[in-house]
Amino acid sequence: MGNGAAWAFLYSRNLEVDYSFALLPGFLIDKPGDQRNLAALLAGEEGERHSVRVEVTSRPYFAYYRIDVGKVGGEVARDDQGRRILAIAGLVCDRPLVENEIAPQLENVKEEISNAWVRFWRSGRCKPLIAQHRDVPVSERPPDKTPIQTKQVRVVLVGAVIMVGIVAWEWERWESMRHHNVQLEHKEHALKHPSHLRLRDVRAQ
Repeated sequence: MGNGAAWAFLYSRNLEVDYSFALLPGFLIDKPGDQRNLAALLAGEEGERHSVRVEVTSRPYFAYYRIDVGKVGGEVARDDQGRRILAIAGLVCDRPLVENEIAPQLENVKEEISNAWVRFWRSGRCKPLIAQHRDVPVSERPPDKTPIQTKQVRVVLVGAVIMVGIVAWEWERWESMRHHNVQLEHKEHALKHPSHLRLRDVRAQ
């Protein structure tokens, strides 16, 4: 186990701007493309925690975050349509965190994130704050073994199951229609050739 570098981040919205970063590492402040890369992976539901490997500034970083509801004066923050506003906050690290350090390190940045949220909510359109640099304990395992974004994996698996179900249903429907068409052809043939029926009846006797 060694030490790595980490920075807090906050991704949310207020009454003036749509979802964007209110707090970021300094090296991402003027990198809109890298910000989009990170934002695109911040998926999940309220109350969930996730980890994701992301390519920014031409190298891999690791984000650990939690999804909560923004609060204003103790009340749930809502947009002008009355929808709840999510606050996605966590850490960007240059190497994978040690597994049992994820929760404590997220707890360590709560105050910095809270201050950024208050400023973001009150200021409306403003440039993101630059997050403090932090030394954090990191894992020695290779970066490519870091867990990928868990929700994306679930989405892929669910999609695969749905596709299998659709294919099976379509196959069953096609078989049923084919069987029905064969029966109709037999009936039409019998109506066009009633003598065949009479001959078969005589032979049966």
